[in-house]
Amino acid sequence: MLGLERGLVKLEPYNNKWSKLFDEERELLSSQLRNLSSQLNMWEVRLLRASLLNQLLILQLVLAL
Repeated sequence: MLGLERGLVKLEPYNNKWSKLFDEERELLSSQLRNLSSQLNMWEVRLLRASLLNQLLILQLVLAL
């Protein structure tokens, strides 16, 4: 079981390490989100390119008629 059992609340005295741990976790999450963002942007470009190529193909077919 992860954490405490249901309905149980446990308070701990303040720990000076928490600030450092928070900063480390924030940096880890930020870097992961930046990587995900760049991957999404790459896929968006690919989708846009595919869409433009499809439009050109349709235009060529229409002009050939």
